[in-house]
Amino acid sequence: MGKLCMTLPPFSPDYSGVCSALFPFDALTVLHDASGCTGNYTGYDEARWFRSRSPIYCSGLREIDAILGDDEKLIQKVLYALEDVKPEIIALVGSPVPMVIGADMEGIAAEIESRTGIMSVGFATTGIRYYPQGIEMVYKNVVQRILKEDETEAVREENTVNIFGATPIDFGRSNTIEDLTKLLADNGIKVNQALWENVKKSDVVQLKNAACNIVVSHAGIALAEYMKKHYGIPYVTELPYGECYAFLWLEKLKKVMANTCKESYQPVKKEEYNESAQAKILIIGEQLQCNSIRNAIWAETKEVCDVAGICGWDTRFAKANDSFLESEAEIERSLNDEKYDCIIGDPLYQDLLHAKKNFYEVAHYAVSSKIANEKAISLIGKNISHLKNLSLTDFS
Repeated sequence: MGKLCMTLPPFSPDYSGVCSALFPFDALTVLHDASGCTGNYTGYDEARWFRSRSPIYCSGLREIDAILGDDEKLIQKVLYALEDVKPEIIALVGSPVPMVIGADMEGIAAEIESRTGIMSVGFATTGIRYYPQGIEMVYKNVVQRILKEDETEAVREENTVNIFGATPIDFGRSNTIEDLTKLLADNGIKVNQALWENVKKSDVVQLKNAACNIVVSHAGIALAEYMKKHYGIPYVTELPYGECYAFLWLEKLKKVMANTCKESYQPVKKEEYNESAQAKILIIGEQLQCNSIRNAIWAETKEVCDVAGICGWDTRFAKANDSFLESEAEIERSLNDEKYDCIIGDPLYQDLLHAKKNFYEVAHYAVSSKIANEKAISLIGKNISHLKNLSLTDFS
């Protein structure tokens, strides 16, 4: 009962993370379910769905299939679909029922690959974990595999970066990634590849040519660590939100690319931030984006904020009073903590407030989907008051 939601909608699950990451690929993606999970992904979790031609297939899992565990039936459906489409990748994505009956998604995918010769990957997604875990599976099972199978040498290009974790489930239809790309270009830095923005299988091998990786959401950390270990590519995290912090962030990025800074990630140094001070502002949402907002507020106002992360968490990027919230009850408790008089987060969190507080809306697609998507904003290189067109004094 710990994860029961009475007010909030369920957050985007792991199978949606897989499908979203594979969306730009030339892939035959099959959700092994009875159609409910497929509809959940296409109708609510994928901001690009209704303006694209990317195919998502549903296996049409029925009760008798679950009872008999007929894997050959699923394989034949995939082979039949291949008569109409010629993908570079075949992906089998699990859902709650395959989890319960113990379907071997990886084994079925291996069998399909042996019959077709097409790269096939099975994802043991369950629907009870969140989208960052699904995206990490794609990094591990698809991106890393492509990189391992490629035998060409890396040709490091100066002043080039990859962007990891750029998923619409985090950013919706805001222009955040576009604005980040422009800010980098204005400072002489080229984006080599952005995952997951218009990337194909042939583009993945180019990842190893970048001078640095930028991690903009929790889901991209694992791949950044892999690239650092195997290709020696450093990384920085977070986003250059706010005018003041954008300048500091760009300076750090340039130092990392020039190998004059040994830190691979981008926390605000402890000596620069008063962790012992009582925070009046709580920022709730995706951890690295919340950190970016906090850093922007600190850079412009020296106001201390606490971060509450959902769906994914890394203690390396957390401060002393930060927290990871795993249920609606924990979220409700944190939002109503008397020490906070200001909340920054998705509009739907307002329904959990017991008393009136200052609330500044930053839409999180994984939470509110299309309900608040029109409120999605980009804070790249902008005065942080753009949160609600307020003056900076409203945060003090």
